[in-house]
Amino acid sequence: QQWQRVIDEYSIHVQETFQKPKIMAGGVTLTVADTTFLYILHLYLGTASHIYWRFNAATNEADNGVAPLFRARGFPELKRKLKDLIISQNWACWLDLPSPSGKDVGNIPPWKLKVKVTTSKSKLIHTKAVEERVFETFHEVFGVNFTGDNRNNHQTDQGIAGGLDNVETDLDDDRSKPTLHLLIRIERDMVQVSLDTSTSSDSNPLHRRGYRLATAKAPLREDLAYALLLAGGLMPSWDLRSLRALLLQGESPSPNVLRHESSPTPLVCLFDPFCGSGTIAIEGAGLLAKMPPGRLRPPPLQGTRFCDESLWNRMKSLALETANIGREVDSSGISNETFSSQEIKKCISISANDRDTGAIESAKSNAQRAGVDKLIEFNCGSFSSHPLFNRFGSRDDMLPLTNCSDETVIIATNPPNGKRTAWG
Repeated sequence: QQWQRVIDEYSIHVQETFQKPKIMAGGVTLTVADTTFLYILHLYLGTASHIYWRFNAATNEADNGVAPLFRARGFPELKRKLKDLIISQNWACWLDLPSPSGKDVGNIPPWKLKVKVTTSKSKLIHTKAVEERVFETFHEVFGVNFTGDNRNNHQTDQGIAGGLDNVETDLDDDRSKPTLHLLIRIERDMVQVSLDTSTSSDSNPLHRRGYRLATAKAPLREDLAYALLLAGGLMPSWDLRSLRALLLQGESPSPNVLRHESSPTPLVCLFDPFCGSGTIAIEGAGLLAKMPPGRLRPPPLQGTRFCDESLWNRMKSLALETANIGREVDSSGISNETFSSQEIKKCISISANDRDTGAIESAKSNAQRAGVDKLIEFNCGSFSSHPLFNRFGSRDDMLPLTNCSDETVIIATNPPNGKRTAWG
């Protein structure tokens, strides 16, 4: 629904390029006009763990300009058809390739290649062997060599011969390189090739937002927390008008397009009685404050010529300018403007509770990194003694959440297992 809104409101001039999102097994498939829309997906999708760029697809999808799947029942056929796909699509124009050195030990790319292979009901069932053929094909087509961590952490004969010191040096250099994740899916001998666009030096999937560095026991994944809040009734209400200037491809938007007019927001109360590391409360605060989930992540498509860090930083700044947390935003995605607690808590009331002092401290530090620490009230103690459930006492002594007595209170939590939830 969010993606269709972007198409309808901001991309009328390229409507024919798009394909409405289709639900499929394990995810959603859609077609975008250019990488700018791919950046929007990385910034705003909160429940996705990966966004794959398909290089070939089934016959019904190949009509949209995507190459069809190819059949491979043996390793020579796999290498030949994979090479044909790479050459026909001219991968060399978007891969960040080194200049040819003419040496056997040179031509090491500025990125690491990791290949994930899945097979089902196919002649090719040895995933490691398929992976090796992909590396060989890359070497034959592009003339690149993979050593050390570039090759799925496999040590090469050359690395072993060079001694442990050389291997450690290579690994240190490789840690700063972005990782290209190539997915090879083989089902009934039909091969599909995809690229995970969330490539970065740390190779983190999209659900790892970048703020949860301190954890408690059995933390909930960020995308699951986000989905839990959506199921509970919290819906994102981002103002996407500021992105129109990026989508119109050079056209001059009217002054009214970029103007953000704040409107009164109804009071929303959220309570997590077993907050742990604070994931649910932090994701809820980001939702209610209109902050995009990917605001702390590095730009997508690193290691390719489609990576545009300036576009990514500008997109994050525009998104956070229209959020409920302030106006001035640095390149890291955190607002520099001082929060007005009274104004914010008229619209947002969030409380996180846990009986573990260490968990509360972790939640506070995570919330600070996420830029929402001023939106959440943290309480350490048993949830049964929380002011929300206390019918007595002065309202002035209670947490702001108790001011929601006339409003709907959403209780979303990941309850602990074992004795802590047992009766008695």
